[in-house]
Amino acid sequence: MVAATPDDPATLARFKLKHALPFRLVSDAAAALARAFGMIPGSRQTVVIGKSGEIEHVYDTVPDPGGHAKQILKDIKTRIRKQKR
Repeated sequence: MVAATPDDPATLARFKLKHALPFRLVSDAAAALARAFGMIPGSRQTVVIGKSGEIEHVYDTVPDPGGHAKQILKDIKTRIRKQKR
């Protein structure tokens, strides 16, 4: 899992430590990634991209960074289990 935001790398490092996030944060100051995935630059959205490179799910809000990451991981594990059936 990777998160991209318009924040600078130093801000992202502090944020990751503060919230004990278990994934990589990437600075997307020019909003190139946001635009590539059809997102609104600066919005708080999460896009889950599958192995094929296709968007599998979009979360339109991020209520709690730590809890949000756990929810996404849970959802991904559920999708994987369903695909194995």
